[in-house]
Amino acid sequence: MGIGILASEKPLGADVVGVDLSRPIDDETADALRRAVLDHLVLRVRDQRLSDAALVEVARIFGAPELSPRSEVSDKVGEYAPSMPEMTIISNIEVDGQAIGSLGAGEAAWEQVWRVGDMIIWDNRAVMHRRDPFESTARRLLHRTQVKGGQPAS
Repeated sequence: MGIGILASEKPLGADVVGVDLSRPIDDETADALRRAVLDHLVLRVRDQRLSDAALVEVARIFGAPELSPRSEVSDKVGEYAPSMPEMTIISNIEVDGQAIGSLGAGEAAWEQVWRVGDMIIWDNRAVMHRRDPFESTARRLLHRTQVKGGQPAS
């Protein structure tokens, strides 16, 4: 099965199916992903298990990844330290009393109900991002990349 883009019923957002982003992506699939993010602004790809290196490779589909600002805390906490300079850790997990990373309604909104393995891709030039409050007992750990530039990769 090849890649499929399933538009949401809202003005933005689509599910991407039929792709395993942990494996090398061919040019046709990369083109479809770039077109889809331009058309739908937010993409959800479920059931992904990506290493940091694979996540950086996915970011490269859309442009050159930015180097991430370093955090004294996250760089000291072993298993939670970013493994690549393009990676930012976003988390509410605390180690020795310190957070290991930064925490990062309307008809044109995308609401994500998270499942383990979900990957979200969005165009920061066209949509805003925010998160709703969540229970402090709910562990949250995300690995994030951003790409440089103001023009879409073609």
